[in-house]
Amino acid sequence: MQYLLTWIEGEEVCYRLVPNLNVDKSSMEDKNLIITKLDQEEANRDNKSYRH
Repeated sequence: MQYLLTWIEGEEVCYRLVPNLNVDKSSMEDKNLIITKLDQEEANRDNKSYRH
């Protein structure tokens, strides 16, 4: 399972893809995180639907 971590630094939107949620929390302590779980199986199925 993969996760997308998203946060804002000043006027920039930053992100990090991580394989699990075992992230060094001290480096993310002051950030307002949005955590999105990415389901690999569903993503693969969706990609097949949009092939051109």
